[in-house]
Amino acid sequence: MTHPNLFDAYMAVSPSLWWDKEYVLKMTDEKLKTGSALNKRLFISDGNEGGPNSFFHKHLLKLEATLAKKSYNA
Repeated sequence: MTHPNLFDAYMAVSPSLWWDKEYVLKMTDEKLKTGSALNKRLFISDGNEGGPNSFFHKHLLKLEATLAKKSYNA
């Protein structure tokens, strides 16, 4: 989110979205409020991090919801 022009696609494997009181989730929401549309792709994997009801997976759902409300393809 800080240097969006570096790559055309990004891959996040088991991202620690809970880190630093959800810093990445908050930054994503703020950047998308002020930024223009990005023609980028984001691939996310949560592997086997405890299943669909895990704390880890719930943070990925928060990210997906943030992207979806911005009219991006999540």
